[in-house]
This record gives sequence, structure tokens and C-alpha cells, in this order.
Amino acid sequence: CHGIDANSALLGDEKVTDNVRAAFLYEANSQTVMYTVNPDQEMFPASLVKIMSVLLAIELGNLDDIVVASDSALSSVPYDAVSIKLQVGEQMKLLDLLYSMIVGSANDSAAVVAEHILGNQDEFVAKMNDYAAEIGCTGTNFVNVHGLHHEEQVTTARDVVRILDRAMQ
Repeated sequence: CHGIDANSALLGDEKVTDNVRAAFLYEANSQTVMYTVNPDQEMFPASLVKIMSVLLAIELGNLDDIVVASDSALSSVPYDAVSIKLQVGEQMKLLDLLYSMIVGSANDSAAVVAEHILGNQDEFVAKMNDYAAEIGCTGTNFVNVHGLHHEEQVTTARDVVRILDRAMQ
């Protein structure tokens, strides 16, 4: 039972608790799936989307770049969403914006980073979906760069492990 695509988990797939809809326990060093519950059930990813956004930004961007917050990026994020309160024209290093996305779950930073890297958020989302497919994700569809709820934005526990496995590399 080696690899993320193992047919069965080493410790089985019987639910050990009633409040878990999906789970995937994977030991990366040995590439062994230890335990699963509904590993391929589609679920809403929420802020886990930011992990893919950060991963892609690291691969495509220059961490020392100075990024300027645009009106189009900032106005695309609801006013009540978690943010670091970037202002139009404000400048920050790409690395600092990525930290704010992971540590502070900053939705405004995600929008600004996406525009900086590929010119607009739609292009960035398309690249996120391409990259997810390249690393073997089969149940993931990204619709935005930050993870704010959208009915069509889904992933699976197995795909989250694929994304985290790549991020850890």
C-alpha cells in the first residue's frame, strides 16, 4: 500500500469518530497511506486554497519582488473577509505577502499576489488548476485564489495530501 494512490489504507477506513467526513493520513517518508475515510469525497477547501496559491507563487515569482496592491485586486475581496488591510498603491515584498497568506490567512494578499504573478486572478486560477492536474489531483477545482466559499470550488482529502506533499518538497 505505497503511495497516495494506494488501493487501501494500512490501518483501514472504518470511521473512528462520527464527526469526520473525510480523512487521509499519509506517512510521506515511506509513502504509505495509513488511514482514510472518504478520501475522494469532494469537499470545500476554504483557506487550504491559499497553500496552492503560495506554492504557485513561489514557483513562478521572485520572492524579492516589490508588489503593488491594485484597486482591481483589492476590490475583488469582500470587505468583511480576513485581510491585512492593504491599501491601493501599497507596496510589499512578495515574500511578506506570502507569509501573510499562510500565517494570517490574508485574502487581500492572495488577490494581489495572483495579479502580480500572472496579470489577473483568472489566469492565476487557471494555472492553479493546471498545476493541480499535473501533480495528480483528480477531484480538485479551483475557482478563486483565496478560498472564499464558492459552490464549484472543491477538493478531496487525497488531493490535499498531493498538494501538501508537493509543498513540503
